[in-house]
Amino acid sequence: MAVDLWQELNDKGIKSIIVVGNIGKSYETFVECNHAWLMVYSGEGSAAAIDLACTKVYTWEDVRSNSQIRQYWEGFVYEKPTDLLADFHERW
Repeated sequence: MAVDLWQELNDKGIKSIIVVGNIGKSYETFVECNHAWLMVYSGEGSAAAIDLACTKVYTWEDVRSNSQIRQYWEGFVYEKPTDLLADFHERW
């Protein structure tokens, strides 16, 4: 789902990155990753995490009310799906 939305946004000229991580764990290894989401950056330096699995959008301001959201700002970052696929093949 994250790759599909990445492509749709990219086709519309909206820059995003794919992040792979584990929302329930800090400093996870690649093997411990069990989730993917998108980070979309505005032109002013702010960002939003889009989690398609739970259909939520989180901003850094949301961290004040829920520290678990901070996990969306951690993980393995990929500029495009082919980078993720190459990393996946290299690690497995």
